[in-house]
Amino acid sequence: MSARSDEPVPHKDFYVATPTGAKFHASPAKVKCVRGPTGSGKTVMSWMEIVRKTAELMPPMADGVVRARWVVIRNTYDELKSTTVATAVNWFGKIHALTMHWSPPLEGMLRLATPKGHPMEIQLLFRAMDSPGAIDHLLGLEISGIYVNEAAQVSLNAIEQAMTRLGRYPAKDGDRVFPSLGVLMDTNPLDVANWWYRKERECPKGWEFFVQPPALLRIVDPETNEVTYENNVGQDPAFPPAENVENHNEGFDYWRFQLGSSQEKIDRFVLNKWVAKKAGRPVYPEWSPEFHVAKKPLEFSQNLPVIIGQDFGRTPCAVIGQVGLDGQIRILREITSDNMGIADFVTQKLRPTLVNDFDFYRVKTFGFGDPAGADPTQVDDITCIETMNRLGINIVPAPVTPYGQRGYHNSSVTRINNVSEVLNRRIGSAPAIIVDPSCKVLIGGFNGDYHYRRMRLDGAAEEDAKYTDEPDKGHPVSDVHDALQYFVCGVKNSGMDFSNPYSIDGGNDPGMDEAIAAAGGMGLCF
Repeated sequence: MSARSDEPVPHKDFYVATPTGAKFHASPAKVKCVRGPTGSGKTVMSWMEIVRKTAELMPPMADGVVRARWVVIRNTYDELKSTTVATAVNWFGKIHALTMHWSPPLEGMLRLATPKGHPMEIQLLFRAMDSPGAIDHLLGLEISGIYVNEAAQVSLNAIEQAMTRLGRYPAKDGDRVFPSLGVLMDTNPLDVANWWYRKERECPKGWEFFVQPPALLRIVDPETNEVTYENNVGQDPAFPPAENVENHNEGFDYWRFQLGSSQEKIDRFVLNKWVAKKAGRPVYPEWSPEFHVAKKPLEFSQNLPVIIGQDFGRTPCAVIGQVGLDGQIRILREITSDNMGIADFVTQKLRPTLVNDFDFYRVKTFGFGDPAGADPTQVDDITCIETMNRLGINIVPAPVTPYGQRGYHNSSVTRINNVSEVLNRRIGSAPAIIVDPSCKVLIGGFNGDYHYRRMRLDGAAEEDAKYTDEPDKGHPVSDVHDALQYFVCGVKNSGMDFSNPYSIDGGNDPGMDEAIAAAGGMGLCF
């Protein structure tokens, strides 16, 4: 048995918290979750929090000893032993505070002293979730706290089952009550289909999420689109400096060595970014859900024009947004439909939304639609754009190319490039385009539902995979994204200043007036 350490842990000569770690330790939340790049100190942070919470929150038992029992969970036994346990041994073994029982079931005992001088014993039950009946085995535990290492790789069901066993150790002793010490979790990001991503967006009551800064920063040259990576030393106001750099022998090279990996791994392990679902190749790798999705609903401004992006066909879809005074594109709403003509879509869906939510009769409203909407239908000579204009929605064909370049060339590549350019751009530390969290279909498309479908090539390796030239046409995702593309092309290429409510009078290019006249003859009837 190892001798008990007389020194309370953590203390300043033993462990110095990162800025995120300091917030993590100070939080009173029952469930504390930290996400960061690989090598950012998350695991050490969590181990120190086990000790801190036990020492500060657990009262001594009748014999004067503070006792707690933590279950430590990882997705596989090999990873549990080689990383989670190894970190504990590295930190606590050197002060002779940790005794390990290496035969299955893997267990340990931390013997330390609290800041008040009480002896402290923390029993550690190590459990991997890759064995048969692993979740059922959690149901027999009586524990004080839970630590889940790389939690995004563990099922939420397993974690929730373990949570039902909290507060059962030590057992109540007369008037002596022992609190639950809660749940600690850390992870690298996975893809946006993961339960952690959803919980982080929802942030349930009693939970708190902490996000560490990226180790490196992705820089895109606006002229050449060349991508480079810079050490994150705090030069970008959107991100604090990288953490835990000083504890790596190679410094920033620890992460630079990983730049030869796939883009997905760079995003996850270096940039601390969620990645798209793996249905195919994402159309917009520039998209970052934590950066481009608003943390709370975006506010509609009565002092700015309302802009519509419109896709036609038998499944019309629209996006509604505004351009802020700073030039930021703000997508406020999406509207989808099934098996509906454009007249019914306008009268039953689009116009009621504009009237009820966007002060249609007082605020200037204008739209850009699929250029194909200017073509007569096979049934009659009235175009979709004419129909919308006659119903009071001012809309013209989207200028997929700038008005200085005549003609409406409806190239999907050009439309996608317009959106990609905006996703890559920033306005100060803010994104040049931000999406309201209510736009579930649009966000889902950005997160991977809108993708280039992988072609079936038997035996092909992942790096040799071939994908379709056009995004997969799945309704309503592709229709909503087409509408967004028309919106963005209109804002970028029309010559109008949408941040000025008095400037929508045909724009700076006389061709805009011609387009309005050709689109239905009604002009802008504000």
